[in-house]
Amino acid sequence: MLDRLSADIETLRGFFPPPIPPDPDAIFKPRSFEKVEEAIDYWGLPTDMEYVPWDPETDTYIGQALDRIGINRVLVLAEREDPYPLDSRDGFAAYGVSAITGPNGTRTNVVNKPARWFEMARGNILGLGPGAVIEPTDSGWSAPAQPKPLYYFDKKGKQVGELVGNQNVLIGSYSKTGIFCNFTLRGRDFGEVVYDGLKFVGCELGICKGIHFDQASRGRHGIPNLESGSAVFYKGRYEIQSLLIDNHPKWSSSPIMWNRNKGGTLKDVKIANHAPHGMPTMWACEGYNQFENFNVQAWYTGLNVEQSEPGCEIDWTGGSITLNQRGSWHLNIGQTKDSTKIRLRDVEITPNGVIPGKLVCSGYRTPGIQRMSDIECDT
Repeated sequence: MLDRLSADIETLRGFFPPPIPPDPDAIFKPRSFEKVEEAIDYWGLPTDMEYVPWDPETDTYIGQALDRIGINRVLVLAEREDPYPLDSRDGFAAYGVSAITGPNGTRTNVVNKPARWFEMARGNILGLGPGAVIEPTDSGWSAPAQPKPLYYFDKKGKQVGELVGNQNVLIGSYSKTGIFCNFTLRGRDFGEVVYDGLKFVGCELGICKGIHFDQASRGRHGIPNLESGSAVFYKGRYEIQSLLIDNHPKWSSSPIMWNRNKGGTLKDVKIANHAPHGMPTMWACEGYNQFENFNVQAWYTGLNVEQSEPGCEIDWTGGSITLNQRGSWHLNIGQTKDSTKIRLRDVEITPNGVIPGKLVCSGYRTPGIQRMSDIECDT
């Protein structure tokens, strides 16, 4: 009788498989939506922008589709089995540029292309879930790493000026309100060349929400010109929410980079594995910066705050800083203008610093500018 009952239970288990445990990283990932209106409402996106769907009859590549709709509209990508291809045949094209300096006095050719500045595509994108995957094509294009100094040459081959910092990016947004939201972005090796994943350039507001960065950038150092980021913000304000950043295990540097921003909000962000080079970094930023549930895995530094403008503040509540090397520090602060107020509340910190169990900060550049009294930590 017992044997038969046990057999019946096993049979029933086949009809009712065990429940799938909840994904602990769900809060950091894209979410599936059937309708674009649902995604707009959930992520709090602007309703006065035009959202244009991918047209399978005319669109082949992401850059082609973004060029079709223009930089101030938003391309909508439904989930599907195949990735949406990002055409890599022209590499990182730039209008009016024929070449940049290469290694050992050589020149690296650059494709001259309108409405590009070292980008593979330009525009705004809203995906309808994690199955909306953007991936560069395997075209065979490659380039060497960018040297320093790095100069660029016009269409006639004349040297024009110096480029400071990596310029290359898979997709850039230049509109008044920039939007990258709710999709997966994958990267690819293109030789040794360094590049960013997504970049907001001069947007009054850059909105980056619900993005899974799947090894979406390549970096080889924590300083220019070999430093890169998965998400990069240049000028303007920012809204960051629900990012999962999986760094390339060997060639990645600073997962998130802020440059001359005027403040903003960050919520529910996880840097899932440490970048072997660099760190999340804020350079010449200002205003009020509110972080909530920011989880950083880092090799050397949890957050680099450098050359802040007067009045810059960082409020960081919840989350963690996990350092992967003893003798490293949670905060790296280099100021010449003013002392930045930094407050950490309920932020879990690892004991990997110089002083176990304590928040460890490195002050560099000009002694006496950053005040210890302006740094608070309650853990």
